[in-house]
Amino acid sequence: MIQKVTEKRARQREEAARHVAGDYLTDERIAAQVGICRRTLSYWKRRPDFAARVDAVRAAYHAQITAEFMARAPGFAQNRHKSAPEMIARARGPAPPPGDVPLAALRRSGRGWSQG
Repeated sequence: MIQKVTEKRARQREEAARHVAGDYLTDERIAAQVGICRRTLSYWKRRPDFAARVDAVRAAYHAQITAEFMARAPGFAQNRHKSAPEMIARARGPAPPPGDVPLAALRRSGRGWSQG
């Protein structure tokens, strides 16, 4: 009997830690969803072991989201060390040589320089 209660309480604490780490529900909603009193949740949140579990869950969420982002945006990892002006200049393309076309005849188009 005591072991069942302890296992149930451990499951409730784990579920509560996930909800607290998600930070999208109020304490009242978390407590109701987990099946505990709001004061119990408040007590757990003051405990260092519960706070450590919440931090671990947040770190796991962050790592998962970062990995998914990097998988979907492979160029981001290669360009993150560059400054914004360098990335913009690379996206625009090379500027025309200074002596080929009069400056007044050049204009910016969507992806590079053109005569116009």
